[in-house]
Amino acid sequence: MDFAMASQSPSKRSVEEGPITGDLHEVTPVKTSRRDVRYFEATTQTGQGDYRRVLCFSPEKRAVFQQATVTKQSVKSIDAQKTTSSSNPGTFDVLVSSRSSAEAQSSCRFPGESRVPQRKCQSRTS
Repeated sequence: MDFAMASQSPSKRSVEEGPITGDLHEVTPVKTSRRDVRYFEATTQTGQGDYRRVLCFSPEKRAVFQQATVTKQSVKSIDAQKTTSSSNPGTFDVLVSSRSSAEAQSSCRFPGESRVPQRKCQSRTS
């Protein structure tokens, strides 16, 4: 993964932008935040045993994510952001916005691993 460091203010969580590719697991239904923002979550596997939380703030991309999960394809997100995880400090979350693109790849990169660890975070919906 190649990420170029984005500019940031000292008070914000660190952010890097760039493409990220991973196998998808656990795509949630679309939720609405307390601030009335629609989003869905997923888990992406970016390496052998390396799972990351995905927050997608572009509900229209859910069909691509869900289809990739069903057909066991990886998804490459262009212009995704890696940001310090608020729910699991020391790791990062992947943020996908409406300006990010999501493309299904040919097949899963880690077909032997189908067990996804339980999420430690709780949903932040109202």
